Amino acid sequence: MGVKIGIIVPSQNLVKDYKNILAKLQFISLLDIEVGTPYEFLGIEKDAIIISHLRNSSAKKWDFDLKSLNLALTRAKKFVWFIGKLESVAMASRYFLNLGKYVNMQ
Repeated sequence: MGVKIGIIVPSQNLVKDYKNILAKLQFISLLDIEVGTPYEFLGIEKDAIIISHLRNSSAKKWDFDLKSLNLALTRAKKFVWFIGKLESVAMASRYFLNLGKYVNMQ
């Protein structure tokens, strides 16, 4: 099969929502996509990881802690995409600043 894709979301409720949405798409059976929380991806790597922090509410809250964000980011072999509201990302800026420092050291 082609590119193996993982979609990582912060909660089990969102896993269910994403799986329901993906099941409605006719072409999805042609793709190798797995949806789960960061801890469901322990020991699993994918070519591409999509970290989704889209929320159904207007709450400006960050749901990933540093450990789960690190786990999510390290599941990707080639690509990482982050999807979320700017307000949520701004609340998590300290995680990304620390990540930037770590990446620059490598």
